[in-house]
Amino acid sequence: MKTSDCFSPGFIIKPHGLKGGITAKITLKNPDALAGMDVLFIEKAGQLVPFAMESISFKDTTAYIKFEDIHSQEEAAAFKGLKLFLPSDLFAHLVPDDSGTIIGYKVEDELAGYIGKITEIMQAGPQETLIIENEKVEILIPFVPHMVLRTDHALRTVFTRCPEGLIDLYLTGGEDE
Repeated sequence: MKTSDCFSPGFIIKPHGLKGGITAKITLKNPDALAGMDVLFIEKAGQLVPFAMESISFKDTTAYIKFEDIHSQEEAAAFKGLKLFLPSDLFAHLVPDDSGTIIGYKVEDELAGYIGKITEIMQAGPQETLIIENEKVEILIPFVPHMVLRTDHALRTVFTRCPEGLIDLYLTGGEDE
């Protein structure tokens, strides 16, 4: 796995405690989304290395992480300033706080094919919505895991699986053909 296949949900600030814990700055809009993760990747010597998490807790956008293989403050200090990584294809729904990273990306749907390009990410209540500019109209797609399957940063493409007929509603204006 390469860093181009991943995105960074944050970086390590400093050691935390005496037993190898670390303090990390998380750049996700919902840092708690990392709570369900078992593994985070850290780039060491040009390679992404998986680190299993023993525990993780949060205070705002700060995470306190204990990795299984880091046992002292000295070992943890060696990770200061390094980025954390997650595979993009597995965690498309964890978008970094800088949502602008996918503005301009193409959107490819499993059924409809190429839809258009993302022009904005709108906050609609508790949910984000992708605003996609198509040749004919503006298309809105909820930014939820079961619809937004993955993001390929190398291709600058977001892959979706919209319910059958959703895209057609926008393209035909709801008219019968």
